[in-house]
Amino acid sequence: MDPASLALDFDEVRDVTVIGAGPVGMCTAFWAGMREAPSRVIDSLPELGGQLTTLYPEKWIFDVPGHPKVLARDLVEMLRVQSLEQFDVPVHLGTTAETISWEGSGDDRVVVLHTDGGDLRFRTVIVAGGTARSSRRSCSVTTWPPGRAAALTTSWARSRCSRASGS
Repeated sequence: MDPASLALDFDEVRDVTVIGAGPVGMCTAFWAGMREAPSRVIDSLPELGGQLTTLYPEKWIFDVPGHPKVLARDLVEMLRVQSLEQFDVPVHLGTTAETISWEGSGDDRVVVLHTDGGDLRFRTVIVAGGTARSSRRSCSVTTWPPGRAAALTTSWARSRCSRASGS
């Protein structure tokens, strides 16, 4: 996505913001797209793929269903095409999440992620930070263990996802 379009994303209220552009973050964006939920991805790293890209892009991966073996860099590219390109997901690389707050009330309530590049508004945040972090960071809402995805939603998003999934 070009810089001008990415700048416009700061004015959008999306259904989902994913913190982390590794495999779990991109898979999360894929499933948001499958449910027709507009999403965005942010990551403090300068490129997609998390530790697959930064630590071992030439390593064979053997535990991805449907792929007996796949190079890490190739898996990142396949995830980019399937998850981000297919659903036109804006990706804010080199963007660090700093704090979370809320605005509004009732059905108009949104989550605000304050980043070093500006504020992003949405209804659900999913933290997919991976295990490559050298230290754990705590969030004022709760602390999630590294390598686990966690979600913080508004009541609007929970009800919308429940209707979409039939639960």
